[in-house]
Amino acid sequence: METPPPSLESVQELRLLVLLHDLVRQEGRTGAAAVLGVHRKTVAAAVNSGRLSRRMQDALERHLLAEQATAAPTESVAAARRQWEQHLEGALRRQREELLAALSAQGQQLRDAAAQRTQTLEGRLAALESHRQEGDGTAMHRATRDSQPAVPPVVTADAVPGEAEVFGAAAPLIIAWRQAREARATAGDHLTAVRAEARLRELELALIGAYHLTLPPATYPWDALTRRQEVDWRRRTLARVRGERRRAAWRHRLRRLLTLGLG
Repeated sequence: METPPPSLESVQELRLLVLLHDLVRQEGRTGAAAVLGVHRKTVAAAVNSGRLSRRMQDALERHLLAEQATAAPTESVAAARRQWEQHLEGALRRQREELLAALSAQGQQLRDAAAQRTQTLEGRLAALESHRQEGDGTAMHRATRDSQPAVPPVVTADAVPGEAEVFGAAAPLIIAWRQAREARATAGDHLTAVRAEARLRELELALIGAYHLTLPPATYPWDALTRRQEVDWRRRTLARVRGERRRAAWRHRLRRLLTLGLG
């Protein structure tokens, strides 16, 4: 079940944001600050972030009560405000659906990669079974030794010569994993950083869970218990980061919507 981000979940807070932007359009930021009795920087922070501080909420609520006490809004103003709120609600719903669709597509990519790896392993097992049925134990031993290392290799932070042959079908995922690490390290804002980390953890789950690979900073292959612990930790981290990514994307798109694409 979808739940809205807690910072802007109430209809009243959305109404206050709309009221603030009405004031800024009519009076400018300095004029709006004077009307509300707050500093201009307080108004600028609310407009740029799309989030209201406790002080700004109190000021807007006082202004709203004063407006209602002195004169009821005209029908045209009320209609314009209702239209703006409906536009805002529709835009937020569309953006939520876009985020869910993107998450579903990423999950499908990981499932496809795991299915490809499973198919490869099944082919190897079929070949070994064929050798066993022929009674050629020596050939079977050689095939097992040549097709896959007895211990899954350790992934390095930087590419090394010949690793494509060593890692086989996992090699493209390792390249994407290194790119995700770099993207997270060089992210210029919170939304970009959490997107990169979510992608990084998804790739790590595939590399560890489906391919049984060991990742840095480890330098020696993990045993089965350690591998399970590493998978559990990444699953918990991925769940947390996905939540952060949804909230950050929601705030970013709301801020752009409220600032007409200038924020």
